[in-house]
Amino acid sequence: YGNRNMIDHTGDAVWVDDGAPAGATQSAGYPGPTVSLRSWHGYYMRANNGGASEVYADAAVIGAHEQFTLVDLNAGALESGDQIQFLAADRIHYVGAMDGGAPAPGGRVNAVAPWGYTWETFTIRRKDGASGPIGNGDQISLQSYRGYNVAAEIGSGEMNANRPFVQDWETFTLVMNGSTSIDESWTWVGG
Repeated sequence: YGNRNMIDHTGDAVWVDDGAPAGATQSAGYPGPTVSLRSWHGYYMRANNGGASEVYADAAVIGAHEQFTLVDLNAGALESGDQIQFLAADRIHYVGAMDGGAPAPGGRVNAVAPWGYTWETFTIRRKDGASGPIGNGDQISLQSYRGYNVAAEIGSGEMNANRPFVQDWETFTLVMNGSTSIDESWTWVGG
């Protein structure tokens, strides 16, 4: 069936695939739209080789490695305060914060986990602090499982979840790259 990457998000076996295995049905709310994040410095978040690597905000343009599948864990409309995950372009590795985020110099952001657990879960918030929907072009912040905000460091572009505050370096612009339709997600319902 082409690319059969198993993703264990809720305990169900889920395939991100170009074809459905026999006995599979389409999942609701998963995997979600393809997005990119532009840092305050003007560079895009990138996972080298599309995953299995550290994450940097150092790309001048959006290419394959700067696109991530956004997984909204409540499967509803994307709202400020939602818990989300990012699946790297290889559709195998999730973006996560080491130790679930930690004081500096810890909390390095990478895309190495083949699962989406707590360290790979972020709370997305509108930069203005308001509640409500988040969409294309909105300025957002990402808070790690342990409450640290993700920052894009100036110069290196290194990304770390180690800030107790949200200022410019902890602000990103959400860029919706493609359709929000769900056309490639399948959950195994048979035994």
